[in-house]
Amino acid sequence: VMSKLLLLAAGAAAAPFPGCLGSTLQGCPGTANCTVEYFTQNVDHFNWQPPLDSENFATFKQRYFMNKQWHKPGGPIFFYFGNEDNVELYVNHTGLMWEHAAEFGAMLVFAEHRYYGESLPFSPGTPGCMGWLTTEQALADFAYLLTHLQQAHAAAGGRLPVVGFGGSYGGMMAAWFK
Repeated sequence: VMSKLLLLAAGAAAAPFPGCLGSTLQGCPGTANCTVEYFTQNVDHFNWQPPLDSENFATFKQRYFMNKQWHKPGGPIFFYFGNEDNVELYVNHTGLMWEHAAEFGAMLVFAEHRYYGESLPFSPGTPGCMGWLTTEQALADFAYLLTHLQQAHAAAGGRLPVVGFGGSYGGMMAAWFK
């Protein structure tokens, strides 16, 4: 598996996505072929006191998209580290993950970054809320989400390999996460 992943990373050409009907979304990679899930995250992973001194702000729902149509037992999780936009943009335009999922028996997961899309810890305009928009907090979100996915989808006591994907800031987070 590792040698295949290295070839993939080195730029091996992928076949066009099978079943995609050209100018339509039918059978094409994207949100239409995913389930939308939500995972409860702590707003602050590193302190004991609730954010803004209120239990009302202790947690938020992190959105992620999942496609399991090619996932085989023991197969990897292809995990997209969401960055500074609505994660749907990346679900619909990250072909590399979709093109190789069947070959690797992978589950696809596109996680949304806190403070973007629907993964909002606070209502817009909440005073003092930006202190938790940090790379460290976002990486902790991804770690807790991956732990949840491992518990839900790996065989008892096992772990699924995780291959991180991202571009720009999301790519940096994928590298830092390692």
